[in-house]
Amino acid sequence: MGHHYVPRFYLRGFSDNGRTIGAYIFSPGRIQGSASIKDLCQRQGFHGETAELEDILTGLEDDVAPLFRVMLRTGTFPDVGSPEHVRICQYISVQKGRTRREADAFQDFVSAVARSAMDLAPDLLGLDAGSQPDVRISPAAQIPIESAFSLAVFLWDLRPLLIRNTSQMSFVTSDTPVVEYNQLALALGEGSNQGTAAVGAQLFFPLSPEKLLVLYDSRAYTSPVGQSLEYTITSADEVTELNALQWCSAQHSLLFRNRSRSDTSQVEEEASRFALFRKKCESSDRASFFAKTRSPTGDEGRLLKLSGFEVAYELGWSLFRPKQKRKRQLRRMQATRKTLGWWPLRDPEMFRAFQFLEKREEESKEKGEEYPADIAMQFYQASLVHVFGKKVIQLDGDDG
Repeated sequence: MGHHYVPRFYLRGFSDNGRTIGAYIFSPGRIQGSASIKDLCQRQGFHGETAELEDILTGLEDDVAPLFRVMLRTGTFPDVGSPEHVRICQYISVQKGRTRREADAFQDFVSAVARSAMDLAPDLLGLDAGSQPDVRISPAAQIPIESAFSLAVFLWDLRPLLIRNTSQMSFVTSDTPVVEYNQLALALGEGSNQGTAAVGAQLFFPLSPEKLLVLYDSRAYTSPVGQSLEYTITSADEVTELNALQWCSAQHSLLFRNRSRSDTSQVEEEASRFALFRKKCESSDRASFFAKTRSPTGDEGRLLKLSGFEVAYELGWSLFRPKQKRKRQLRRMQATRKTLGWWPLRDPEMFRAFQFLEKREEESKEKGEEYPADIAMQFYQASLVHVFGKKVIQLDGDDG
C-alpha cells in the first residue's frame, strides 16, 4: 500500500462501514460501488522513500481526526482563535497542498524551467542544441506539502462556517477535496483562483454527506449568517451547486457515500450535468510555456507563464454576496492595473513578514547554516497576536 494523499480517516466520513466508499472513476467514466478506502487516493512512495514526511503527516492527522469527529457528531465548529481552530486550518492548508494535482503541477513547473534552461544554454549543460531531456524530481509532493505547512497562517483570518445539510441530496468529495474559490473575483470577471491570501478568498471542504466546512473572507461578503459559525441548508439544489465544485476540482475520482440506489443515481446525474464544466477546468489547468522577451536594457531572455488551476464554474449559491463597497474599490484598481497578478492581498503586512521569513530561511540554506527556529516561532506567535489579538495559543505538544 502506498502513501495516501487524501487520508483514510477523512474518507471514512463518507463510508457506512469504515472500509469502503463509492467512487466515480473519470477514466473510463464508471462507478465503483464499493471501493476500498485503503486503495483510494494513494501512490507508492508519494511522500518519499523515507518515513520522515509520512510520519509528520500522520502526526497531523492524529491531531485533527478527533476534532473532525466532534464536528461531525455535534455539527458545531470550535471557537475562533482556539487551538482547535488553528490546528484545523493547518490541516486544511496541508490537505490542499498534498494532492496529486499539486504534485503534478509542481513537477510540470520544474520540468518547464529545466527545458527553458536547456534551450537557452545547452553548451553550459553539455547538451546538444534542441535536446529536450525530461527532468524529474522525487518526491514531487514534498515541496508543495512543506510550503502548505507555512502557508496555513493565511487561513487564520478566514471566517469558518460549518454547513449542515438536511436535504435529500448528499455532499460528495474527491481526490482534490479542498477547493479554492473566489466569488468576488468572479463577479469582476477575474479567475476563481486568486490565492488563499487574496481578498475574497473562499475554501470549500466537505466533511461528510451531511457536513461541509467553508472558510471565507468575511470582509468581502455580506451573508445572513452574521457571526454564526454554523448554518443549515435544506435545499437539494444548494447541495448540487456545492457538489459542482468537487466535480470540477477532482482529478481522477469523485467519492461519495454509497448507501442506496439513490446515491448512485445522484452521482450519475451530476456526472452528466457537470461534464462540460470539467472539460473547461481541465483546459485551464496549470500550463506553462516560454516566450522570448527583451528587457529595457536590451537583454534577451525567457518569460515563464503559468496558468493556475481554475474552477470554471460560476457557483449558483447566494449565501455569500460580494460587498458593493469592495466591488467598487476593486473596479477602480482593475481599471488602472498595470501588471498581471494585481489582485490585492487581505493582509499585506503579514505577507511581507512571511516573505522576510522565507528570505531568512533561504539565506540560511545558502550558507549551510541551521535555520534559527526562534525566528519562525516569533513570526508564528506575532501572527497569532496580529490575527486573533492573543499573545500565545497553547497547542498540545507545543512548549508555548
